[in-house]
Amino acid sequence: MIHKKVLELISDAGSKFEQLKPDQLCWIGDGVIRSNNESNALHELAHFLVAPKSRKRSVNFGLGHCPDDNRDIDSPMTIKPSNAQKEEELASVLGILYEKELNLKVRDYPLWKATYSEHGWHDHSSKMSFEDVVDILLKKGYLNSNKTPKNPKEILCLK
Repeated sequence: MIHKKVLELISDAGSKFEQLKPDQLCWIGDGVIRSNNESNALHELAHFLVAPKSRKRSVNFGLGHCPDDNRDIDSPMTIKPSNAQKEEELASVLGILYEKELNLKVRDYPLWKATYSEHGWHDHSSKMSFEDVVDILLKKGYLNSNKTPKNPKEILCLK
């Protein structure tokens, strides 16, 4: 069951939500976020928010095959791999900040802490630090001055 506040954020972005079914991708460019959990739904919402308008209708936002997906589904990369990595980092951090803002929990444990670890932010060897990405999101207008995420409606008005 997806938390009501997560569904409200998705709706505020002008998107819809559906439960993810086997052999489906989370985003196929049709305006529907498909997921089985809050963390993934917020991550996909963050992708939708950071993706340029030209790629919002592309499968997986034009970022290519998802590394966590073992299925053989065509998902072409339409940008340079280095730019895809940067965009993935922006979406990761923005999604985590939404989790923290909504105070979502898994068995009384903060969901954002689990996602932070799952996304490898404790290991800075191959990417920017979490704090560096927060600063970029702040400069780009995705965050309020207190570094909490803005409502999707506000973010989409920036683009």
